[in-house]
Amino acid sequence: MKRTIVFLCTAQQLANGFILTQTPRAPPAVVVPLQAVSIEHDDTISLDLPPRENLTKLEQEFRDKLSIFARYTDDQIASIPNVRLRALYEGVAASAHDPAVYRAFEVLFEDLHPLRIAGRMIFGKLAEDMDEHYERRIELMKLTGLSKEEVDASRTTFNNVFGHNHHKFSRAELEAVVTAVNEALGEDLDLPKGKVSQEIVLVSLSKKTEEPSAVLQSIHPPRDIHKLDSKKSKFEDRYNEMVHDFSQWENSIPSGEGRRLDVLRGCFVGAKNEKVVKALKIIYVDYSALRFAGDLIFKLVSS
Repeated sequence: MKRTIVFLCTAQQLANGFILTQTPRAPPAVVVPLQAVSIEHDDTISLDLPPRENLTKLEQEFRDKLSIFARYTDDQIASIPNVRLRALYEGVAASAHDPAVYRAFEVLFEDLHPLRIAGRMIFGKLAEDMDEHYERRIELMKLTGLSKEEVDASRTTFNNVFGHNHHKFSRAELEAVVTAVNEALGEDLDLPKGKVSQEIVLVSLSKKTEEPSAVLQSIHPPRDIHKLDSKKSKFEDRYNEMVHDFSQWENSIPSGEGRRLDVLRGCFVGAKNEKVVKALKIIYVDYSALRFAGDLIFKLVSS
């Protein structure tokens, strides 16, 4: 299910005070609960930031959110089967460890109301997804006896081929899987009648091979799920242009102090960080609310 953010304001209103109306189009998605698993964060990891006293309420909120993502381990991030989603976690963590980028995001989170509301939604969704995917990995390891590396590889392959990793198969998708298994192993999968999930397929396939991911890579998907539509392609081109422009302006950063200069410096430093650039591109292309804010930020920075 999706929630749509509708902006009822002009660009000038955004710059001066911001007005936001959030309209839910459907109830939140219901996730089928798995066996409870405690996800441990690495509390030895700290933000590479100088200590500051008297943080504002919003600054403290932002620091708390970034701290959560900075403490996700590489192993936990690897449990995310969607490579684009995985890049978001890596980018958020990278920004948390770069003082200039962190400060720019902190200022934007505090000053731009629409960006703050959209950011809260995305932070919440990413935290929820991490819990869900990490639990699924552990559950599948128990059900299949496969290593975590093989479970991760199989789930990532499912996602790469079909664009999802644990939802029910369509008839065409299931036929593509059955055909690939038969061609690779010369055997049929033992599957129940009715709707079949990817977990069920993986459990069945694990009884026939210790490397199901290798078999799954031979699947011929019924449709190309990786081809960007014309709108997303346009957004990606626009984002690349903005990153290029930032690289051209690097030597034009004025000296001094101020919140706008903090944002400027963070943008230039972030444009050199591959993980930050990749994560922000995904956000700009996939999240319309933050794309709107991104265009505004670029306009303010370039003026």
